[in-house]
Amino acid sequence: MTIYQPGQRVALVHTSDPHTDLRPGDTGTVRRHDQQLNTVHIDWDSGSSLSMCLDAGDRIEPFDPAVPDTRPSSDTDGWTSTLARLCALGDEAGRDVADWWAQDTIGGRATGDVRATARRILVGIDDGDPAVLDHLPTFTPPSRWHDDRDTAEVRYTEAAHDAAPRRAPHWRDLTDTQRDETIAASQEAFEAAVHERVAELCRLAASPTGADMSHLHPERVRIGLVGVFAGEWAWSVDAEGADRVPVGFLGTLIDRWNGWAVFACTREVAEAIVADQQRQRRASRASLQAKGVAEAELDRRVNAELTELRFEGEVIVADQRAQYDDPEAIEHIGPDADGRYVVMGWNWCWQAVDPYDCDRIVGDLPEPGREQEFELLRHTPGLRVPHTRLQLTDVRYRPASTGLAFTATLALDGPPIATVTDDGAGAITVDPDDLTATHGGLRAYLAECRFQGSPVGMPRLLQALADEHFLSQAVAQAEADGGTQLRLVDDTGHTRALRPIAPAPADLTPLLELGRTLTRGPGQQWQIWTGASWFTVPGALTRPGQPHDRNC
Repeated sequence: MTIYQPGQRVALVHTSDPHTDLRPGDTGTVRRHDQQLNTVHIDWDSGSSLSMCLDAGDRIEPFDPAVPDTRPSSDTDGWTSTLARLCALGDEAGRDVADWWAQDTIGGRATGDVRATARRILVGIDDGDPAVLDHLPTFTPPSRWHDDRDTAEVRYTEAAHDAAPRRAPHWRDLTDTQRDETIAASQEAFEAAVHERVAELCRLAASPTGADMSHLHPERVRIGLVGVFAGEWAWSVDAEGADRVPVGFLGTLIDRWNGWAVFACTREVAEAIVADQQRQRRASRASLQAKGVAEAELDRRVNAELTELRFEGEVIVADQRAQYDDPEAIEHIGPDADGRYVVMGWNWCWQAVDPYDCDRIVGDLPEPGREQEFELLRHTPGLRVPHTRLQLTDVRYRPASTGLAFTATLALDGPPIATVTDDGAGAITVDPDDLTATHGGLRAYLAECRFQGSPVGMPRLLQALADEHFLSQAVAQAEADGGTQLRLVDDTGHTRALRPIAPAPADLTPLLELGRTLTRGPGQQWQIWTGASWFTVPGALTRPGQPHDRNC
């Protein structure tokens, strides 16, 4: 308990007396502090002699006359800090109210299909549907406090004391516009918090796993990221008329073809895909049988309609011979170097789906922020790395009789870890030369690198990092000159030639005309930089002979 001494100067923070003219910030001098009753008797500068009953809710604080009471205007720190505090209090109140509201709607006191209700609310919030938004908690405090004080004044005074004691202006000194601004700050923060918290709780209630899965939304899924996938044929309609996916499969997006997704998955997920296909085949067989199809015809009809998938040891056998009337249409899908399967990739029409549209999901969900499994180097097709924080910096080029030599610094997460030298003929040295053996972070990084599915050695990785640096500069220079870059790239991911062009082709017609002027060797492609990625130039002629030496 704070003990106030006779003669001590104090300032009013709050009083519950509805009849006094005293206002927060008013100052006075202590006559006596009755510690037994915890009551402070004060001679207020305004002439009032109202005592403060501290145990009854009255609040005062020591006042230092050396600190000027500047009563700052609306553009000062005191006013800004008070508005920020009002927003924080509004946010806190909104989240608390949303928690209570959710208990009766999607929580322990709710009835009916809670997951369906949660999904409907989420869609309504995303769409701004009044039928949903109008039923969320709103900011409707009473206009007067229980002791007949103005509610907005009490809210502002408390916030001012918390955020800027003796620096924020008195409520009585605020203009009508400023008072409205304090109310708006509380209201906007409250309503935003309600929407955010309700959506958060609905995501948990709607989740087939009981966890927030918004980080796996299909719009966020790109190459190297984990997502939830299903076939375009998998959608069904539930009892409420909503489109649903009975089962979604967790995997990492590794490619796209014709707009469809290609993903790699674990053995567990691959087994679930096979089991789901077998279930569909059984359902199709039962349906045909119910329609009176002869027993001898059932297998032929099912095989003609649906691919037969089965595991044989570590390999998935995909039999499509009856579908395509082709005795060669049978595929064997084995695990890659990481034990992952690409089940019917570049064949079936897979797509990333919203996990909240799934009744069930197979696979271990990554935590938010851990969904990035790898990244593709921008200028080295087919080479994937755990992240792009390993870079060559301070690159110094010099001409050599065999090509372009360089010396550079190898940096991981910023700090340098080695010096890299390329003699221009493809021989790369690293100082220290035992770096991969002694640097655990680099060793782990290299272990996760893959080129076209195969492990990558240190020289190949360093050459790719050099390409990233060189080509990034070349592209930037071409764009600065008002054009773009053409390059000739081979099937090992090496850039063999560069050709800046200006202006850049505006559409497909000049691009086709450009392609007809280009020639390429076996296993090579001409590509043009689009501003975000490399695009293969159509129409380039293939010339016989060996690819020419690398010159960039």
